Amino acid sequence: MMAFTYQEHGGRHYPSLNIELCHLDKRVAAEALVDSGANFCLFKAEFADALGIPIERGTKVLFKGIGGDLACYRHVLTFRIAGRDFEWPVYFSRQFRFSMNLLGRGGFFEPFDVTFRERRKELVLTEAHE
Repeated sequence: MMAFTYQEHGGRHYPSLNIELCHLDKRVAAEALVDSGANFCLFKAEFADALGIPIERGTKVLFKGIGGDLACYRHVLTFRIAGRDFEWPVYFSRQFRFSMNLLGRGGFFEPFDVTFRERRKELVLTEAHE
């Protein structure tokens, strides 16, 4: 079990994690919101650029939302969380303008039972067992 205190942004607390994205021999630190309403892990293009990933070489997908279409490119990366490595698909977008990157159900939620303890402002990740 891994427990994380929500992080404060603009006077509010959010279930976000400090992680590392890893590609080949490069690593970049990132913060990402754990979002049970997001279907995928979605990151700003600047993180792909820092890792030397040509994002347009990934599989292109158009996500549709309230703000219109968002062109995204799928890649598979290693995520390091609390000293542990996980490999998940991630989508990068040059159009993504949200203030935080997103860790969504596709990928991030799969190896864990995820618990949001709102009153405690705590996120708990427990390894899921079949």
